[in-house]
Amino acid sequence: MTLPLTAKLAHLASMTPPHDATAASYSGVLRIGGSRQDSVLFLGPHETCPLNASNSRFAAPSTASSYQCSQDKPNGQYVQCLSTQRMEELCAFAAASRLKLLIGLNACVGRASIDGPMDVASFAPFLAFVASCEACKGALFGFELGNELDLHVYNHCDGVKPEALAADMQTLASLSAKVFRGWPESARPRFAGPDIAAFTGTTAMPDEDAARGSNYFTRYLGVLSPPGPLAALTFHQYTYCDRGGDIPGLETVIDLDCLARLRVAGRAIKKLTDQHATPHTETWVGESSNVFMGGRPNISDVTFDAFYYAEQLQSMSSSNVSVVIRQDLLGSYYALLTYPRLTPKPSYWVAYLWKLLVGRDVFLLSESSPGEAPVPLWLHCSAHCGKRPGVARTAVILNFHTVHSARVAVPTLAATNRRMELAGNMSSFVLSGDIYSDQLSLNGAPLELLSDGSLPVPAGQPVTAGDTVLVPAKSIAFVEIHGATRNCL
Repeated sequence: MTLPLTAKLAHLASMTPPHDATAASYSGVLRIGGSRQDSVLFLGPHETCPLNASNSRFAAPSTASSYQCSQDKPNGQYVQCLSTQRMEELCAFAAASRLKLLIGLNACVGRASIDGPMDVASFAPFLAFVASCEACKGALFGFELGNELDLHVYNHCDGVKPEALAADMQTLASLSAKVFRGWPESARPRFAGPDIAAFTGTTAMPDEDAARGSNYFTRYLGVLSPPGPLAALTFHQYTYCDRGGDIPGLETVIDLDCLARLRVAGRAIKKLTDQHATPHTETWVGESSNVFMGGRPNISDVTFDAFYYAEQLQSMSSSNVSVVIRQDLLGSYYALLTYPRLTPKPSYWVAYLWKLLVGRDVFLLSESSPGEAPVPLWLHCSAHCGKRPGVARTAVILNFHTVHSARVAVPTLAATNRRMELAGNMSSFVLSGDIYSDQLSLNGAPLELLSDGSLPVPAGQPVTAGDTVLVPAKSIAFVEIHGATRNCL
C-alpha cells in the first residue's frame, strides 16, 4: 500500500513556508511551473484548448514569426492548456494537503519581440474564475511570470529583456489587484520572480555586465515601481556536482568545491535582494536540483542526491534564503517520489526529517574557535532552533568522507555563543546508505512506509548529556538537544 499524495506532501521540507503571518496555517508552497510553462494557455470558463494557438485569442502578432520566446516552441506548435476545471482540482488538492499554490504563468503569450510587451489581458478570464472559485480561496499563494527567460539563448529560447518582463509583472499585479479586490488582503495573490537560473555551473550572475555593474536581476528590479509587487525574488539553482568516484583521488561522496557554489549563490542573491528589492521581498530558490533537464539516472534518484539536497538545505538556511523549492515532486529522475507507486526516494527522507526536526533560525555553520581543532572540510555542521516541543537546538552534520567517521561535541556546536551551555540529553537520527542505492537507512534500519502506507514516526537514538555524537562516514546526522526553546523559530 502507498500513502496518498496529499498526506506525503504535508511533510515536505523543500516546500518550507515563507516568513509571513499566515504561514502557520499551511505547511508549504507547491509550485506549478517549469520548462513548458511559457507555452501553456490559461483558459477562461467554458473555453476549450485551441488546436492551434495562432488561430485563437492567444495568437502572437504576425511579426513574431522569427522570435521564439518559450523553451517549448510556442506559436501554435505544441499547444497545452490549463482549464478552470483543472485549476479548481489543483486548489482542492492543495487545501487537502495544507499547501499554497504558486502558479507559473506564461510570459510569452502575445509577445512579439524580446523587448516588447506580452498580452497580460489574456489572463483576465482565468484570473476572474480563480477569484470566484471557493476551492481556491485560501489555497493560493500567488503567481510567477515566466520561466528562465534570461538572454543566454537556452534551449533555442530567445528570452525576454528584464525591463520588459518586469513591466509585464507590474501590469499583472495591477490586473490582479482589481480582480481579487473582494478577497481579504491577507489572502490576495502574491508574486514571485523573475525565476532566472543563477550560478548554474558558474559563479557569475545571469547576463552580468561588470562594466555597468548590472545583471538580469538588477535590471528587472530597477523597473518595478516601489514598493514593488514581489513577495519573493526567485532564482533557479542547478550546480551539476559530480560523484566523488567520477574524480580520481577524491575521497568524498561529492565534489566539495562544486558544492561550495550553493552557498556562494545563496549569499549573493540574498545580498542582491537586500540591496535592490524592498524590505518585504524574500529570497527564494524557485526551482532546484543537482542536475537539470530531468536529472540523471544513478545521480538524481539515489542516495548520492540525498547528500546534495541536505547540503543545499543547510547552505540556503545559513544564507537566509527563505524557501527552497525542489524540482520536482513527480516525474523524471530528480523527483522526490516514484511514479505511479508514490513511494519516497532517498531525498524525500531528507526533506521529511528536515521538516520534522529543524527550525527556521540557524546559529552556526562549520566554524571553530582559536585553540580548537579545525573542522575538517568534509564535515559540514550547522545548528538550528529545535522544531519539536522540548527541543532547544537541532544540529545537522553532514559527513561527506567515504572512509573517516567523526565524533562531534554537539552541545558546543549548537550553543548560540561560547558562553552558553546546552546540557540536555540528546537524540540522534543518522541517515546512511550506499550512495548508488535507492534505499536509505535511519539509525541502521531501512526507511520505508509502514504496512498501511503511512509515514513512520522516526525515533532518535538516545545520547547521554555531554557526550560526543559519532557521525559515520557517508552519513547525514540530525541531533536534537532537549531543553528550553527560547528565542527560536
